[in-house]
Amino acid sequence: MEQNLNETINVSKSEYDYMKQIYANYIKSCHYDFFVKISTGLIVPEENPNYNNGRICIEIYDEDTYLIQIEGKNYSIKNVNTFTKIKNVVENYIEKLIYYSKLETKQYVLENAYEGGAPTSITVKYGQLTINLNGQVFGEIGDFCSQFQKEIVDLILNENNNLEQNN
Repeated sequence: MEQNLNETINVSKSEYDYMKQIYANYIKSCHYDFFVKISTGLIVPEENPNYNNGRICIEIYDEDTYLIQIEGKNYSIKNVNTFTKIKNVVENYIEKLIYYSKLETKQYVLENAYEGGAPTSITVKYGQLTINLNGQVFGEIGDFCSQFQKEIVDLILNENNNLEQNN
């Protein structure tokens, strides 16, 4: 079957924007040997006054390429030491991240996931290894995801507070 290169496909603007975002994320994941992404937040519309309560969006690729938003406030990595500390946290937990990711089969998620709350997801790339964890599950994996997220967030907040105090 011959492909028609002149074929037109119509999609809505929101679908197109979504596809562009997926492509941009894919390109980033191919370009970097390391990244950590942590996402958590209530499932409510952005207009909801509680939208930012507990909301965390962290994407760190290196000391210059990142997006860090914690409860609606932007944070930065102001020195290479902060990035190194974050990377060390990932290194310290790499075996647990792998172990829990292997346990989190489709069946496991079906049996242990819960609805509501503030879903958490963690994605880590280290070399060519990519690890995904769904933190919205009962038990050990959910507890680990909360602890891992807290450790990264606390590190970012402490580093930013220390830099503000020194300035």
